[in-house]
Amino acid sequence: MVENKSAETIDYLQVDVVVALGNGQERTVELKSAYREGVLYPISPGGKATLKQHLDTSMALGASCADVKARRVVRTICETASGKACASSVSVQP
Repeated sequence: MVENKSAETIDYLQVDVVVALGNGQERTVELKSAYREGVLYPISPGGKATLKQHLDTSMALGASCADVKARRVVRTICETASGKACASSVSVQP
């Protein structure tokens, strides 16, 4: 779940999270507000949205919740309605 605390509408938001598993492997999960080339679901100022993993564009984690030992954000992509990068920084707590 994300909340837009800025004064601008977010057209697209992607957060890439690296998940460390108990067996030492790491996997990246791409969480997105929408399909980048499809219909967008804007997040208005003060609005909230649930980011989703689109399994037809990225690989499933393939592990149970008990196998997850740590998470860290490695990249965020935030674009406004004009297609420009968001002026405000994005704060993420995995």
